[in-house]
Amino acid sequence: MTLEYTIDGKVQVKMINYIDSMLEPLPSSMGGETAMLADNNLFTVIPNYSLLSKSGSESFHYYVAKNFLCK
Repeated sequence: MTLEYTIDGKVQVKMINYIDSMLEPLPSSMGGETAMLADNNLFTVIPNYSLLSKSGSESFHYYVAKNFLCK
C-alpha cells in the first residue's frame, strides 16, 4: 500500500503492487478484459456442471478474500 500526500489536504491510497502481486501467479488462461464485472449469465444455473476441486475451491476463496482486502 502506498500513501501519497501530493495534493494538499488529501491522501491517495494506491495498492498497485498488492494487485500486481495478486494477479501474477494466476494462470494465463484467466487473462483478459471485460467491460462489466459480471455478464448476463451470472445467475444462470448450468445443469450437470461439476463442482470445483478442493484445490480449485481453496484458490477461489483465497483470491476472493484478497479482493475484499483491496476494497
